[in-house]
Amino acid sequence: MSALFLCPIFERNEYMIKTILGVLVLTPLGAFSIYVTAIILKEMVKQLKK
Repeated sequence: MSALFLCPIFERNEYMIKTILGVLVLTPLGAFSIYVTAIILKEMVKQLKK
């Protein structure tokens, strides 16, 4: 009963589920790229101060 009831919901929300999974994958990558960018900017500032 409950499994059959959930099937149409999953079909309808398949795109949303894929989007959520995509966000979960991309968020750590985004955070990592921001972290790397911050390190590069810090190094550039150090070079400019010299």
